[in-house]
Amino acid sequence: MPWSSLRLEPVGDFEWFTYQHAVERTPQGTVLIYANNLGFWDMRERQADEDNYTRVLELEIDEEAGTFRQVWSYGGPDDEDVFPVILHH
Repeated sequence: MPWSSLRLEPVGDFEWFTYQHAVERTPQGTVLIYANNLGFWDMRERQADEDNYTRVLELEIDEEAGTFRQVWSYGGPDDEDVFPVILHH
């Protein structure tokens, strides 16, 4: 694929996400991402609504190494529900 050379690899423990949106660069140079984990890895099988959740992730990106590292996250199946109705720029 023409963009495969731009793909970043995770460093350390990382849970992949889906339906990311509202990406912001922080003053520290990291990136905030809102990710709605709606369970649509296979579009034919929809995840139950109560299993859906939104997370906020902060990622540190190393463009030279082609890697990223999760430095912070909030939300998830074991945290307080932060599933927003609408959030966009």
